[in-house]
Amino acid sequence: MTKQIEAIKQRSEEIATETEFIVTQWRALGLNDFFPASNKAVIRRYLRKLGLNEVFDAVEITSAKHGIDNDEDRFRYFCGVCNHKLNGDCGEVTNANPTT
Repeated sequence: MTKQIEAIKQRSEEIATETEFIVTQWRALGLNDFFPASNKAVIRRYLRKLGLNEVFDAVEITSAKHGIDNDEDRFRYFCGVCNHKLNGDCGEVTNANPTT
């Protein structure tokens, strides 16, 4: 049981480091400086489910998407990219927050 607790603790520390890396890269790509704790929690969840490479890829896809001027919409688009990755979709995200 102690080994399991240590492994969980270590992964939590890795996720925290990876989250800060993603936030730093997000800012370096000029996306925005708007990162409340709730957005970081979302990033941590995606890191746990997808891994660092896939989440970083989603950041790069988001940075290449033109026409998103609002920080919240940009983050929503990023979430849509991650959700598509989770669902195994390969196409471009057309609506990260579908209403239907």
